[in-house]
Amino acid sequence: MSHDPPDAQGFSGYTDTFLSSPFSALDTFGLDESFDPLSDSELDTDDEDFEESIELIGPGSLSVRPGSATKQVDTRSAQERIADLLKAMAPHRKALYGILAFCLKPHLAKEVDGEVERLKEHSLSVFSAANLTNLLEQSGGIRRVAADGSDYNQNAKPQLVEEEGIPYLRPGQAPDIYWVTTAEGRAALEADNPLQRLRELFATDSRYLPIYKRILTLCKREGGVSVRELGIHVDDDPLTQKPRLYAPRFLDRLEKCDAVIWRGNWIITNIGTSALEFLDTTRDDYAMPTSETVAAKLAPQFTVPAIASAAQAKRQADGRPAGLP
Repeated sequence: MSHDPPDAQGFSGYTDTFLSSPFSALDTFGLDESFDPLSDSELDTDDEDFEESIELIGPGSLSVRPGSATKQVDTRSAQERIADLLKAMAPHRKALYGILAFCLKPHLAKEVDGEVERLKEHSLSVFSAANLTNLLEQSGGIRRVAADGSDYNQNAKPQLVEEEGIPYLRPGQAPDIYWVTTAEGRAALEADNPLQRLRELFATDSRYLPIYKRILTLCKREGGVSVRELGIHVDDDPLTQKPRLYAPRFLDRLEKCDAVIWRGNWIITNIGTSALEFLDTTRDDYAMPTSETVAAKLAPQFTVPAIASAAQAKRQADGRPAGLP
């Protein structure tokens, strides 16, 4: 049996015949001489909406979404967009409102970035200052302006310079970006009333007013209070048994009303202090654990190695072999 490669068994003859044929590839495949494979495309790239139909689906790749060439227009007003943003970004509302308040007067972008970092100092937000300012800009809460307050134009005029006797145009440097709160952003800031939200919370959660009063009182201590200690004072209260609730549930609601703030511990704010005045007549009959009980529960617990070592020492003291119980 022959073990020659495939082209020696007939393929080479076909190839030689094809390559030596007097007919061109156009004749062979029935193609018109005017055919240009690079210019014949079903996509109308001159369409102004063509770019809207292209979607990045991964690094270095594009896909065309069928029927997506029609540009969708956001018909919401700026007020609606801002309200939706604040609702969707509830965990970051303090930073968003902080930007709106800081930019009531124009500030350089780097100054706004610094203020955002200050606001985020004790949070674990993954959103950068640029992320938050861009979101507020898209919603209509802030806008870019020049140093004189006029509309920002990043297309700087080129400068005519001369080097070695040869004049040429040097691209101009884009002006500094200033952020300023818009009228709609100012309205959203003025409409924010955390004390009113707190009153509404107390009206809805009236059953738990003693819990709220207790938490705010503990947060008023110098240095604040930890979540763990709050749990000692709250989690065993009969009010939190059915349904089963825990201290973080109440902390979350107080934080959203700006009554408490995290600074390494939970600390009361001015709004929280006002809330305590409102709760002054609320009775709290729960028997608070003593300071000794709290200290004992907060004390570091024995680790497994420490417990094993103590057990082994006891066995040796009893005269038993270390390996026996």
